[in-house]
Amino acid sequence: MDPEKRYQELASKWLNNTISQDEKKEFAAWYNANQENEVLIPEFLADNEEEHKQRILNKISQAVSFNDKQARRRVVPLWWAAAAALFAVLLVGIYLSGQVGWDERAEVSLTHDVAPGGDKATLTLANGKTIFLDQAEEGEIANEHGVIISKNEEGQLLYILQEATANNKNASQYNIIKTPRGGQYQIVLPDGSRVWLNAASSLEFPVVFANNERRVKLTGEGYFEIVKHTSKSFIVETSEQEITVLGTHFNINAYEEEQLTKTTLIEGSVSIKHREGDQPTVLKPGQQAQTAYSNKCINLYNVDVSEISAWKNGYFHFKDTDIYSIMRQFSRWYDIEVVYETAQPKDVYVGKIPRTALLSEALQVLETVGIKFKIEGKKLFVLN
Repeated sequence: MDPEKRYQELASKWLNNTISQDEKKEFAAWYNANQENEVLIPEFLADNEEEHKQRILNKISQAVSFNDKQARRRVVPLWWAAAAALFAVLLVGIYLSGQVGWDERAEVSLTHDVAPGGDKATLTLANGKTIFLDQAEEGEIANEHGVIISKNEEGQLLYILQEATANNKNASQYNIIKTPRGGQYQIVLPDGSRVWLNAASSLEFPVVFANNERRVKLTGEGYFEIVKHTSKSFIVETSEQEITVLGTHFNINAYEEEQLTKTTLIEGSVSIKHREGDQPTVLKPGQQAQTAYSNKCINLYNVDVSEISAWKNGYFHFKDTDIYSIMRQFSRWYDIEVVYETAQPKDVYVGKIPRTALLSEALQVLETVGIKFKIEGKKLFVLN
């Protein structure tokens, strides 16, 4: 059959809900070939039907091929299946205009599934009391040492100082917020700085910042938007790095299983040094400082900051990422154990997948490029 007619047929079947799982994979595998690194999301599709119809018709006429990045190391694009479904609708000339929602769940062939993570965390107060923040009601949840701790309507944790009672001596009183596997949370610190915590992470911070500095301790991953204070540095400690800023945006990935601590500067400036070293390094926006657990060296790299901060914005963003790194991210976010039944190829992948996707939906994207999976309860088997 003529390729163009074949994919028009598949597009029509997808729209009419008569497409089989094998046909879905055929269409997605075709569409995945030779794509750009960025995912097109619905708002880019709604305004100009003819442009996108022509784009996909042009795509049909292209030969499908993958180029090796190096021996046994292919760069394989990954595209969110729903994007292909929307393009399929445009292909046959039917403008959805809300008839098919982006949030509709794709049909899946797996008998078991795992929900994505969400806003979950525990707050341990200075007096030892533990509060489950996802279960706490909106409003004030604690009042200690002259600081009101509350949860707003967006679910964020807020610290509000009461000037009459909050003072420097309370800087020795610490709180700890901790996210589980499958959790994330946002905090507004006593100085107004904002922190996003990724899954399996924790942040230790004083109830009131001292006069001379603002110091916190991080494990796991956090994204920081620090309020500028010219005479009061903000310092983040990890097991390997100490990051000093006056006011800026940056991301720190300090998971032990990743073998590297990575600090990425989004805007502003950051001074960074190894915890056991004495020579600081200054980062520029778009740079990442990497520290290996095995030595004291800090290596600088230019990176795509949109990839680094994607998790905060609700996406997995892969760029030359191997399957093991992808599975570690899935393991933390979906709170699953990953078992490899065979050694995996050295291919690397590019693309985005929403973190709101069910595990089966995220796996479907990987299955279009030939990786097979099996879910048993909270255990995910990578089969080939």
